Amino acid sequence: MIWESHIQGFNPADMDNRLIVKLFVDDTTVYLSEWDHFEDLEEILNDWCQALRVKFNIAKTEIIPIGTPEYRKCVADKYRIGPLPKETLMATNITQYGDSTCLLDVKIENKIDGQKAWSNVVTKVKTSLDRWAASRPMLKGKRLIAQLALAAQTQYLT
Repeated sequence: MIWESHIQGFNPADMDNRLIVKLFVDDTTVYLSEWDHFEDLEEILNDWCQALRVKFNIAKTEIIPIGTPEYRKCVADKYRIGPLPKETLMATNITQYGDSTCLLDVKIENKIDGQKAWSNVVTKVKTSLDRWAASRPMLKGKRLIAQLALAAQTQYLT
């Protein structure tokens, strides 16, 4: 359905085919070019969901503008006040300059202040380690704490 559409997607010079969609478990990533329209994609998704009797969760939709700062601002402005229906506008998050988001467990940063992002994680890890230290864990417990407090909490930003 999406391959027969007129959605152009992303077409890097070093690839033979255009990149339109990537699927992974229950996540779908769709690449739209600057000439594509979100409404066309939404129509395809609605048809697909109707055929499968499922509901598309527009609240989890994330628009991640890619390109020059001017283009990203243009996309953010367009979809904030532009042609999207009101319910879509309210449910769709647009990654702004200085924000970050996750895409298939990969952190995508948009000119984010790394120092600020990591300071929150360091504080969270210190608090967690202090709480665990009060229980005076044995060696096996310390290993588990290191895996939980250090590895899991810091992996999200890497």
